[in-house]
Amino acid sequence: KFGRLPIHYMISTCIEACCASGRSCSEDPVLEMLEILGFFVKLNPTSLSVSDPKTKLLPFLQASAESTQAMKSNNSNASSIHDELPLSIVYLLLRQDPSLVQPLVSQQSL
Repeated sequence: KFGRLPIHYMISTCIEACCASGRSCSEDPVLEMLEILGFFVKLNPTSLSVSDPKTKLLPFLQASAESTQAMKSNNSNASSIHDELPLSIVYLLLRQDPSLVQPLVSQQSL
């Protein structure tokens, strides 16, 4: 729908499910979600540089933004799940392609 890639849906699903459940990030279901997300990246590494059409954000930024949104809509205080899961997703995604956070050098500045 709207040109979203599977990785965009997976990020949304992980964030929504974990923020709603309140489980600790050390529990098996959360670790399995991170592992599945890693498989998505391995199957399509270029997806890391494709912005989600819904949020207009790269996947690592989408994870951060959607976790903030989920925390606000759940009206809950920050807990370990809200702190750790999005950070784990962001780390997983950036570890696959660290160049995503490097500043772009314009041709004019060279």
